[in-house]
Amino acid sequence: MKKILLSALVLTLGFGVANAQEEETPSRFNLSGTFETSHLWRGLEVSEKPTLSTLISYDLTKDKALQVGVWGGMAVSNEHDDASGVAKHYKEIDYFIQYSKGGATIGVWDLYNMTSNDGNIFDYDKDNCYHLIDLRTSYQFKEDFPLRLEADVLLYGLGDQNADKDQRYSTYVEASYPFVRGKKVDFKGFIGAGFAFNPGEGENSLGVLTDKTHLYGDGKNSFDIVNIGFTATKKVKIFDTYIPISATTLWNPSLELARVQLAVNLF
Repeated sequence: MKKILLSALVLTLGFGVANAQEEETPSRFNLSGTFETSHLWRGLEVSEKPTLSTLISYDLTKDKALQVGVWGGMAVSNEHDDASGVAKHYKEIDYFIQYSKGGATIGVWDLYNMTSNDGNIFDYDKDNCYHLIDLRTSYQFKEDFPLRLEADVLLYGLGDQNADKDQRYSTYVEASYPFVRGKKVDFKGFIGAGFAFNPGEGENSLGVLTDKTHLYGDGKNSFDIVNIGFTATKKVKIFDTYIPISATTLWNPSLELARVQLAVNLF
């Protein structure tokens, strides 16, 4: 598994650069940038500080069904100081390849959060791997019933091992529905749950050993509602451009956490 996703990404992006000048059609490269007041993910607060992120992707097929890319994010200030007094700064780089067709999407993401580790980014050894290999699947129903279902499984990585150093296979499932669309302010609701296929024994977020745990909860239950809330979105006109701005309010009942996030799609 070592370096497989990174090598595939470099080769495919290199192939795209070599052929981009020969194509008269629009570029297959895609670029977007986002500013967030905090970085929230599956009911977790990954960064409590304002965060800038970017997504760079390349369409491997003309119909845009197969895509590879890189997502990166970083906080604009230090998160906290660790026990040694060293300031920690949220930084993350993810690689992905995914396929979408007819409303269904399946992808593999390699997540690497550098905030709290000094590991080698090329190290995929089971006992030292700070990467998380994330299998992502989703299905978007038709316009007349625009329900979206998502199911994601963490397949590999030190951050999702139990006390026996076996993979927990923490899983996140979510249903979301846009209740208001095409209005001045759009409104979407969502609910997400977490569980593990192999919880074993591990530590919860408080460092307490438990026999039922997964990445997204406090470790007391084998199945938890971990992400419930809503997102309101509005397009704000700035000069001659409309910028999508969204506000998300979420609760994680398992962690007894609630957050409000403002996000601006810069481009």
